[in-house]
Amino acid sequence: MKILLAAINAKYTHTNLAVRYLRNALLAAGMEAEFREYTINQPVMEILTDLVSCQPDRLLFSCYLWNIQYVQRLGADFRKLFPKAVLLVGGPEVSFDPQWQLERLPWADGVLCGEGEPLVAQVLAEEHPSGIYGFQPHKTGFVDMDTLPFPYEDLGALKDRVLYYESSRGCPYGCAYCLSSADRTTRFRSLELVYQDLGRFLEAGVMQVKFVDRTFNLNPERALSIWKYLGEHDNGHTSFQMELGGDLFTQEQLDYLGTLRPGLLQFEIGVQSTCAATLEQVARPTRLDRLEAGVRAIKSFGNIHQHLDLIAGLPLEDFQRFAQSYDQVYALEPEQLQLGFLKLLRGSKLWEQRERYGLIHSDDPPYQILATPQLSFFDLARLKGVEEMTEVYYNSGRFSHTLSYLMSLCPSPFQAMLELSQFLPQGKIGKYAYYDQLYGFLLKKGGDPELGRWLVWYDLCLHERPKKLPECCGENPLRQKYRQAIASFRPPKTAHLELFPIDVTKKDFPKVMTPLLFDYQRRDFHGHAQVTQVTLEL
Repeated sequence: MKILLAAINAKYTHTNLAVRYLRNALLAAGMEAEFREYTINQPVMEILTDLVSCQPDRLLFSCYLWNIQYVQRLGADFRKLFPKAVLLVGGPEVSFDPQWQLERLPWADGVLCGEGEPLVAQVLAEEHPSGIYGFQPHKTGFVDMDTLPFPYEDLGALKDRVLYYESSRGCPYGCAYCLSSADRTTRFRSLELVYQDLGRFLEAGVMQVKFVDRTFNLNPERALSIWKYLGEHDNGHTSFQMELGGDLFTQEQLDYLGTLRPGLLQFEIGVQSTCAATLEQVARPTRLDRLEAGVRAIKSFGNIHQHLDLIAGLPLEDFQRFAQSYDQVYALEPEQLQLGFLKLLRGSKLWEQRERYGLIHSDDPPYQILATPQLSFFDLARLKGVEEMTEVYYNSGRFSHTLSYLMSLCPSPFQAMLELSQFLPQGKIGKYAYYDQLYGFLLKKGGDPELGRWLVWYDLCLHERPKKLPECCGENPLRQKYRQAIASFRPPKTAHLELFPIDVTKKDFPKVMTPLLFDYQRRDFHGHAQVTQVTLEL
């Protein structure tokens, strides 16, 4: 019997934790199994060809929001080629309402619900497995986290991939939009084993490890212990990302976090909304004052990348109130501000209460909200424009100084992003055209043309050697005027020397000739080149 576990990831750099855990569970039961990983960017026929080449007798698909449409097509075609094979599905996308899932996937023999490690070997040992297996997470027992072997065998081959890791399962909160609310029992892997696992990542020098714990700092002492282990064993390269409760930081934690290497840790904090009535309706208890204080403290350290999330379309939050949430989170200056849209997931409380709240959503993945009593479809379309501008101009980090100047000319960050989305031409434009469009919008808002031009120059130089320039930059007359001084300076090959008629590094932008050296081999954790003001012999 040949068993194949198939994972279809969102990106090549991602890895799938589930198929590794299930393969280990099968090996522990004396059953041979292998797994294959693909991405949603591969042609379906290419994936199907590889699956067929494996000739499996039993094929299990790991199903998620982002890959279920691929699984639907692959399973249907594979069934036609192998009518006697056993095809099973599992994962969060199919663990809820499994009977409906079997109707949606008529080629599937069965659904594995909940945690698969305790039951996968038992199911595959059956001669003709079919039907619904396992349990809904909120009804019965769970796997002991300490019984799970380290999931990654060949870390050397995965050094440039994002590796997922869990030190706990479950979440005590009952957020109405989240599937984790169905699993309210939190279980922890013992710290001794966690340290061993993290030590293997550090020794291998992998690029990034993402904890999939739903609220990493739920236990403050445990979180601090893990952070201290990572700080004490830091290899200077590997980064670790955690999803946190932003209002759960303790002073002891903050005191320690400020001492860590820049880039060692990345935090993802789900704010979702700053509207108290909305947070109450979705059962998302948040002490916003403590969240703000914690995020600002982390920001002041300058060493930890913070990713803050908002969700548009939650109950009771209209367009103007969401704009307020956006502005409040923007003011916290996270490295990334993600504007997401509510997805109504089967198994979540909001799915069950969708009629009560008047929520209209798409029936196709990702089941995104289309309208609410407070937000029309066109309101959400305008918010989509704000999201796109946030991704391009804020989250990319490529326009930070020009964008900061623009914000000083606008009534609010949200209004600036909304108007900018309406100013830009429809469709995709080139990388350098985004600089020109931002400059054009800045002039429309009354910005100083010369200051705006040099801020664009500065932002561009922070990211790359300016071989090609946006049209708004034009030529730098200082390079011609001081060409001999520039030639005699001879910057390193990894660096670029640029002359500015104003000091773009100071907030008041004094008009003084400022030579800046940009070293692209030395970058901060924002991706900005190291900048040094130098002296030229003029």
